[in-house]
Amino acid sequence: SGAVNLRRASPTLIRRACFDLLGLPPTREQVRRFLEDDSPGAFGRLVERLLASPEYGRRWGRHWLDVARYADTAGDTSDYPIPQAYRYRDYVIEAFNEDKPYDQFIKEQLAGDILAQRAEDPSQDEYAEKVTATGFLALSQQFGPGPRNEPHLIIEDTISTVSQGLLGMTVGCARCHDHKFDPISVEDYYGLYGYFQGTVYPHAGSEESPKPGGLYPLTTDAELRGEFFRYTERMVELGNNILQARRGRGYLKHSLEYYRKEMKELRANRPAVDEVAFAVRDASPDIEIWKGPVRRPKVVNHTGPAKIQKRGNPHKQGETVPRGFLDVIDDSNPEIPEGSSGRLQLAAWIASEENPLTARVMVNRIWQWHFNRALVGSPNNFGTQGKRPTHPALLDWLARRFMESGWSMKDMHRLIMNSAVYQLSARSSEGNRAKDGSNQWYWRFNRKRLDAESLRDAILAVSGTLDRSAGGAHPFPPAKAWGYTQHTPFHADYKADYQSNRRSVYLMTQRLFDHPFLGLFDAPSRTDSVAKRRTTTVPLQALYMMNSGFMAEQSRAFAERVLGYGSDRAERLDFAHELVWSRPLSEGERSTAHRYLGRLEARFEGQGLKGDALRRRVWTSYARVLLSSNEFVYVE
Repeated sequence: SGAVNLRRASPTLIRRACFDLLGLPPTREQVRRFLEDDSPGAFGRLVERLLASPEYGRRWGRHWLDVARYADTAGDTSDYPIPQAYRYRDYVIEAFNEDKPYDQFIKEQLAGDILAQRAEDPSQDEYAEKVTATGFLALSQQFGPGPRNEPHLIIEDTISTVSQGLLGMTVGCARCHDHKFDPISVEDYYGLYGYFQGTVYPHAGSEESPKPGGLYPLTTDAELRGEFFRYTERMVELGNNILQARRGRGYLKHSLEYYRKEMKELRANRPAVDEVAFAVRDASPDIEIWKGPVRRPKVVNHTGPAKIQKRGNPHKQGETVPRGFLDVIDDSNPEIPEGSSGRLQLAAWIASEENPLTARVMVNRIWQWHFNRALVGSPNNFGTQGKRPTHPALLDWLARRFMESGWSMKDMHRLIMNSAVYQLSARSSEGNRAKDGSNQWYWRFNRKRLDAESLRDAILAVSGTLDRSAGGAHPFPPAKAWGYTQHTPFHADYKADYQSNRRSVYLMTQRLFDHPFLGLFDAPSRTDSVAKRRTTTVPLQALYMMNSGFMAEQSRAFAERVLGYGSDRAERLDFAHELVWSRPLSEGERSTAHRYLGRLEARFEGQGLKGDALRRRVWTSYARVLLSSNEFVYVE
């Protein structure tokens, strides 16, 4: 009782919806169109317009990138760039815009390379899309100095992300011993391990092995793919040999000059594959893969069941465990073709309607991203140590609806946003607060601060400087110039080479170093699957909004935009406030604004400013006030 619904055509509701689905404030035209439509279904039509916008995928794709621990660098001590990683980011954004069914989305990310090879006469674009999707696995954090030195840690990172991100289970606890709390055994863990030990992960480069390799070509030409694999693998081997020859390692068969000459000749005859994805592939017994810097070349083929690693130590192995699923859900073992990793069978099991976890985990995430709190408060852990669902019947009902809709994420948005609970006011009630201070029962909408990307994008949008261009690569230095080490790791200069006014989802994202704006406003970890972002309120945030060069620049741009509108102060005030707050000023706010602007004019005139210079100085100051205002930074 006491819940208050917003008026269907209110500025608060459209602002909430636009930030929710697009991560951007509504335009004045969008607000006016919505407020003037007083016919039934006006809000539903607004939701449809927002879902059709390409900005939708950029907002909701960013949510998924949190789960996938996306980054453009490798994450080891030297943090080598991954120039191809952007392809996975763009795949995710496009998947959300196309409303790719979630079950298909899972299958492509776990086994897209296999699906691409098995497809009948795929187009070049279809083939490339499926291969690119496996960036979900390929972006596993890199460990160790060489491409195959610590494969068990890479696989551990993969299993952790897959189990938490897709199944809401902390399976990684069973690497060393049976799970202490959940019914997950060591055998379960190494049953999953077997799916990934038969997979070749790409190598971004490292201090000991600086040449990247293991990339998967996007061409449909099987012969060209084979040529490309042989080329990239030989290039990595030569790079390692050159490095060791420089160090005077006596076991090498040839001289440094010999290896340099062979590399030069090999580059001159590079196969005609211009585009490559940062992806994974099943190992093949007839292809020599990853030679470590101190090992002789040899054939490697680990496709098949894994052995238990006693106490998680890969050098102390026990019995072989068949590839399987989590016994507590499904104790059967899939039929896996000889020589295959089995990732396709694993993907099919995770994405099946018989799996009780997958749909629940995803609708719980969608609910959280709408309301800033989940029905299960530990989205990556549905186990015993996780939080109990506050509304278990609702969670089950949403999961069924999700599957019945064909795993459509856009249908979930329609269902949730058109509900009465989504359209509740954020206004508090003393009686309800006394009964349910944490709002567990959703008697009001939870007021929330804009996340880092939405805040930055909103500032750019209001200032008129937002670059809405889509996708594309980052300006990394050429690979031949890479020489990063743990003492001098790759470190992006965000004020020069990587400065951009594009949407924040397109900014270059490092694992070891934060972007100066996004990091300050609680951007997610890039090394682990993120269940829920933290929200901090610290003095540095306020100081940044008041004093940073970025805010000074955007305030000037906003002031120029305002001065270019209308002919007097009153019109410009209306324009500025509608851009920032999506509503007109109250009379009290108007009076306060006039007093503030008047005082500034008097002060700056006393300093000798006149004409356009005076107006720009005054409005730049007021623009900074608006962009730093509480109402701009929070959504109700």
